[in-house]
Amino acid sequence: MWAVTTPLFFVDYTYDDAGNKTSVEEHSGRYVEYTYDELYRLTQ
Repeated sequence: MWAVTTPLFFVDYTYDDAGNKTSVEEHSGRYVEYTYDELYRLTQ
């Protein structure tokens, strides 16, 4: 027997070619963007 349910929460991540997380979008609509310098250090 299978049950179909709706997720209570989701988070969507995006990454750049170096594997750094560049953004996060939450189910609530909250969106956070990350930036890195040329040495891949988080700047914002």
